[in-house]
Amino acid sequence: MIKKIICVIILLHFAVLINAQTLTGVASYYNNSFNGKRTANGEIFSNSKMTCACNRLPLNTQIRVTNLKNNKSVIVKVNDRLAASNKRVVDLSFVAAQQLGFINSGLTQVRVEVLQKNMPKQLDKKIKTNNKPKVAKEKPVLEVIEENNINRQTDSIAN
Repeated sequence: MIKKIICVIILLHFAVLINAQTLTGVASYYNNSFNGKRTANGEIFSNSKMTCACNRLPLNTQIRVTNLKNNKSVIVKVNDRLAASNKRVVDLSFVAAQQLGFINSGLTQVRVEVLQKNMPKQLDKKIKTNNKPKVAKEKPVLEVIEENNINRQTDSIAN
């Protein structure tokens, strides 16, 4: 019974953290020794990608991190976790920290805003250092209409 109560309290704690759309605290950035190592969500870490580690938000969450000292901001994806004892809000990739302007100081005060929770994998590819999304080739209109007709026919047969 006590274990169930503890589990509920922990789940409620995380639900509050996830629903809180803004966090503030200290940010740092990854050491180069992490390049090429696997992150918590299975990706290979690269200091040249717009990613971060965060213990307070779900993996694959898209966030905006704003440096409170100079008001610069970046959009990154949470793809890793910090050490359990680490009290920082985020640990950013080198390129993200560079764009926020705190490479020399190593740490800075930041605001973290949740933009999208558990971002689908296909949207992940849009977050690059240049932040320009790749445009997928569109299907010709006739092909889309034919696909829709086939789907309707399949649905009517199934029902």
